[in-house]
Amino acid sequence: MPRLQRRESTNQIIERIRAGEKYREIAASFGVSPQRVGELAKQAGIRRRSKERDDQLPEERKRRLARQLIRSLVGQGYIVKPECCLGCGKPCRARDLEAHHPRGHDDPRDIVWLCRPCHRQQHPPVCS
Repeated sequence: MPRLQRRESTNQIIERIRAGEKYREIAASFGVSPQRVGELAKQAGIRRRSKERDDQLPEERKRRLARQLIRSLVGQGYIVKPECCLGCGKPCRARDLEAHHPRGHDDPRDIVWLCRPCHRQQHPPVCS
């Protein structure tokens, strides 16, 4: 492809990135890989930003991020699980305890360690 045509294609790709079009769709229409589209965006100084701020994340994503953080902190030894359930007081193995977020997932470190039965009481099944 001649250099001028490539530059025009690159400019068109960058315009579509700025318009918020998905990399996969742009790549398919220009016959390049999504990685190449990402490289062009990076070269143009375009950063992909989340459409929502952290304080406005959907609850499912907050829950996933909280789980990842707790798992990481426990694995690194920054958080030590207790030897008993904080709900019923029954002695439990550390692997049998589950992290419960009593006030939601906005502060992922705000947790209570519960055995499975106590944790299920905190989250009753949803009937449709």
